Amino acid sequence: IGLFPDVGSMYWMPRLLSMPVAKYLALTGQRIKAPDLLYTGLATHYVPSKYLPDLEKALIEATRNVEGSTNTEENDETDV
Repeated sequence: IGLFPDVGSMYWMPRLLSMPVAKYLALTGQRIKAPDLLYTGLATHYVPSKYLPDLEKALIEATRNVEGSTNTEENDETDV
């Protein structure tokens, strides 16, 4: 999602970012990527696309462990 000021970002940008960064993004329409999102605090975590399937599996497994599920075959299709 781009941070153009016409899509509601003028409300949250100055509240989440420093004013110079908010002004820069609002005036230039510059798209910011993962490193800048992490630096500014707009994102707290980053997972490269190639690792998303691994993350999904880990989250499903963690959810199963929390729920106490022991039959993984039964839950394979219903958890996704």
